[in-house]
Amino acid sequence: YIEMQGAIRLQQLSGDGMNMSQGLMHKFGNLHTMLQSIYREVVLEDFTPWSIVVVPLENEETAFSFRDEINTLTFSLKFKDFGIVACLQDNGTNKRYHQEILNAINGQKLSEQQFEEIAARFFYSAYLFNRLPEYTIMPVDGVIYIDAMPLQGMQNKPLFDAWAHKTYGQVLENFWKPWGHTLFEIIKDPRAPMSYFESPFLPAQA
Repeated sequence: YIEMQGAIRLQQLSGDGMNMSQGLMHKFGNLHTMLQSIYREVVLEDFTPWSIVVVPLENEETAFSFRDEINTLTFSLKFKDFGIVACLQDNGTNKRYHQEILNAINGQKLSEQQFEEIAARFFYSAYLFNRLPEYTIMPVDGVIYIDAMPLQGMQNKPLFDAWAHKTYGQVLENFWKPWGHTLFEIIKDPRAPMSYFESPFLPAQA
């Protein structure tokens, strides 16, 4: 983030301009502020700025694997006997969006295919999330206080764009690449994509 800010200032001075998404820089700025909690006190005023899911894995010797999506600040990681999926700036909305399946798997050890399926759902829903969270940030006596503005704002539309099984299937195909599942196989039934869960609890398709 600091390097990007420096590059922007340098190009502004040179008059070349900077081809950088303002929305993405806004997210990075907020994330940079929240990360100050590593070395100074940061108080979140009655909200959680992220969705983070930690699950146990069946294979206790799972090889390290990491993937991320910079535009949505989403990442997944698996290693040894645990896996993590995180959306770093959604105020917990993606976790609530997938609450049914999370309740169903609570306490269960997941296979690698099941973990990747959960990760694919979060990566796709993070893409569908159509708000840019805003925060009120107030430093007081060495403490940073952060309060979240309402996500709904002045908009009447839902927080997520319409879920489409075909697009989700394309994401899932990429996540399941090690097991060779094709898109045709995944969405053979367009109304019920392939799943490694007995009860998939997929979001409703528009």
